[in-house]
Amino acid sequence: MTDDIVDSKDITYDLILDAGDLDDQRAKTADRDLGDHPILTILDMAVKQSGVYLKKQGLEPPNNAVYESFSKPFLNEAAWHYLPDGSLPDDPKIALVLGVAGLGLAFAPTLIAVYQKREAEEKRKAEEKRKAEEKKRKAEEKTQDAEDRDDTVPGPVSGPDEVPGWMRRLEGGSISGL
Repeated sequence: MTDDIVDSKDITYDLILDAGDLDDQRAKTADRDLGDHPILTILDMAVKQSGVYLKKQGLEPPNNAVYESFSKPFLNEAAWHYLPDGSLPDDPKIALVLGVAGLGLAFAPTLIAVYQKREAEEKRKAEEKRKAEEKKRKAEEKTQDAEDRDDTVPGPVSGPDEVPGWMRRLEGGSISGL
């Protein structure tokens, strides 16, 4: 097939070609010990920092044994395969994406903490509002109960035309039990 017919976004042919050369590539990398790819340094830093953050939050840290023994070797092999010279591609778009991703990793704990603090503050305010409404409701119930019993109601002083019930009973001489 010619290259002008193949869609530039289609990676099928890359995978087919890479699959045929995968054994050769593995043999080459097995012969020489390249160590950790520089990208894994970034990943190691991210995993360690996430562990520190999770411990601060009282959460279980990531399983470093699985990362070190399982994921890291595969990621290392893939990084050396796709970036064999050990450096990042020269494309400035990739540098921008990696830089922004690094900033995201650096500030993610701070952003999460700010979000949690704001949520806690809103929850506290809602609780205070609920308590104030409950207190107000209880005071209104107490006032209503006192009015129902025709007792004096705590609050503003009665005007001259308003005579409390207990005073009316005294004036009429109708005190029960005497």
